[in-house]
Amino acid sequence: MISDESVIITEENIKDIKIISEGDSYRLVLFLDSEGTKRIYEATKELSETGGKIGICEGPYLYADLNIFFVINSDQINVLTFETLEEAEEQKMYILSGKLPYELDEIESYSYKR
Repeated sequence: MISDESVIITEENIKDIKIISEGDSYRLVLFLDSEGTKRIYEATKELSETGGKIGICEGPYLYADLNIFFVINSDQINVLTFETLEEAEEQKMYILSGKLPYELDEIESYSYKR
């Protein structure tokens, strides 16, 4: 179980999700509310200095394990990439409709020593 103090944002901080086409792939971009934007900024500021990572979790499943090399000071986060538009649209629909087999619980942070 992830402790409350490690949670950066929850599904409540996600205002919208867009699909961006990039040649042969499609990526999901999360648009955050002001609280989510602030929390991502604070976390990535700290983690970029320590070589930390952010994990993106849906329920017990880790979908992305991102090394943080720079500060994110934006309300947009690029999170997942898919090979087909259909896969990206399906994941977007599941997240926005709340019909995942497990909820989008949290984006967590952790760091490690190099």
